[in-house]
Amino acid sequence: MEKREHAIVGERLAYLIEREGLSQKELAVDVHMSQSALSNYICNRRSPDANKLLALARYFDTTTDYLIGLNDTEKGSNKAISDEEMAFVDLLRNMPDDTRRKYFEIGKVMIGSKL
Repeated sequence: MEKREHAIVGERLAYLIEREGLSQKELAVDVHMSQSALSNYICNRRSPDANKLLALARYFDTTTDYLIGLNDTEKGSNKAISDEEMAFVDLLRNMPDDTRRKYFEIGKVMIGSKL
């Protein structure tokens, strides 16, 4: 990992820890790493390996891409789409445009969305 990527990981971990109101010790225990290793990541002295990076991303429900600065979107699509959801998407894709727009409007009303 390059020097700038170290800094991004550290900055983002510090932000997430503060946002969640955690101590470094609490997080270290929860993700099964030493507090000193975590401190090294936050202070940009070391970079987490792939397994630690993944554990941290999962803990904060974010992506490894966000942690290393490849994107600025904190929430990713870590959750797989179910077979039922995929079938629904396929139905929508195969509808005529006007019908799809009508169902989209109905769905927005049903969930109270302003999409």
